[in-house]
Amino acid sequence: MPHPRPTKLPALVIPLLLAVAGRPLPASASDRPYFEGEIQVKLADGVSIEHINAQYGTTVADSIPPCYLLRLPGSGDEVGWTERLLLDPDIAAAECSWTGETPEGVRQMVVVVVGGTIEDYLDQNMVARLHLPEVNARYTGRGILVAVLDTGVTASHEALADRIAPGGWDFVSGDGDPSDESFGLDEDGDGLIDEGAGHGTMVAGLVHLAAPDAQILPVRVLDDEGRGSVFNVAKGIRHAAQQGAQVINLSLGLQQHTFVIQDQILWANENGIAIIAAAGNLAEEQPAYYPAIDPQTLSVAALDSSDVKASFSNWHRSVDISAPGVGILAPYRDGGYAIGAGTSFSVPFISAQCSWILEENGTLPLVELYRVVREGVVDIYEIPENDPYLEELGSGRLDGQVALHAIQGISSLNPRDLGSSRTLLRVFPNPLRIGDQATIWMQGGTDLANARNRTLRIHDAGGRLLDAYSLLVEGSQLGVRLRLDRLARGTYFLSVDGMRGESFRLTLVR
Repeated sequence: MPHPRPTKLPALVIPLLLAVAGRPLPASASDRPYFEGEIQVKLADGVSIEHINAQYGTTVADSIPPCYLLRLPGSGDEVGWTERLLLDPDIAAAECSWTGETPEGVRQMVVVVVGGTIEDYLDQNMVARLHLPEVNARYTGRGILVAVLDTGVTASHEALADRIAPGGWDFVSGDGDPSDESFGLDEDGDGLIDEGAGHGTMVAGLVHLAAPDAQILPVRVLDDEGRGSVFNVAKGIRHAAQQGAQVINLSLGLQQHTFVIQDQILWANENGIAIIAAAGNLAEEQPAYYPAIDPQTLSVAALDSSDVKASFSNWHRSVDISAPGVGILAPYRDGGYAIGAGTSFSVPFISAQCSWILEENGTLPLVELYRVVREGVVDIYEIPENDPYLEELGSGRLDGQVALHAIQGISSLNPRDLGSSRTLLRVFPNPLRIGDQATIWMQGGTDLANARNRTLRIHDAGGRLLDAYSLLVEGSQLGVRLRLDRLARGTYFLSVDGMRGESFRLTLVR
């Protein structure tokens, strides 16, 4: 069902540098960054939502079981309700129904509608700078479905002809028409009209520019002001995955962590789906944008035309890679073209890069896919202006020629040697509370003798090794029991040496 329009702040804010003057949005009447009268909960295993509603007098507004958006009885004190429910063992997680940034933290994207032609779009300077013609001579994203979760897409635009896949959905209006809309109203009361309109079409156009044969699945989760609920974004991720998307483009974010989106990212990753997210446009290191900071996503920062960090771009050690994000010409919702600036416009280049890699090897595990992405870059840290951001703008700036060599490096590998999202290794319990004990085992049919005295390695989504343990076989199980006190909350990948591709995921919770 459609989510009610927020009465307070904008929900997820597109991380764009917008507004011709680059000025912050005016302050609103309230600084509460959540919807009033609602909270989000995740139920513990075996608990029914009917039981919760009967106990607390709540009603269901929306759901992605085991996560539920609940309406509260009465009004007010959403924070108090959250704290109360967190004490209930039947509730695995609870939070306010987040609506995003505070107004003073939001910078809007610069969008200048310039007209232009399709030739201008296809032959802009950035195309040669990224060496897109060289990589597109071999890889164009053919056969890959890239979902764009955004404000919708103008499917009739000449630059997107025959590249929009069926199966899109509009979670804002609750229908099957995910068009990029504009109503000409200042619906969020910030003094600007429809500042998000056209954003989704621009993002989709940049995916197409770098991966001209990829199919694009539009999923509308943001309105024409560029805002939407985190619950709709979570539902959009699930929908994109169910429609067969191999790559999900998230040119959006917020400053709060939210388990509702995290759960869907984990679910998508378990199905081998890459998720690319914008690092944000607040020109700061902290707080890091979510979901870009999630270890299961690829986080993208923005550079200017000299490969220097864009003035608006966030930076953080969690950033994986950088791409151009200033002065980008892209298709606009009115059928013309516009120039934009923001990390939002850097993300689609990396989504396209993922489609090149998957075109070569569609069964590549995400850890390997993300590694190849980070290898397809040129160095940016030799530039003096980037010295303050050492290792916080990712591995470098995307380059088509380097990416081409990185992709060809995997072409000789047998996909069976790299495994798949289906694995024989398991961990129990999972999720695991920090400090509790985990048991690792293999399902039947595996030659356990071959696992004796091997090493279990724990690493993040970027492939960074965090810990290692020796394995022993006990009966029919791998006899390793772990207490993972040294790792923070999040999701990690575990693998056994000599069994490449046989990896599994472990999620640590509070």
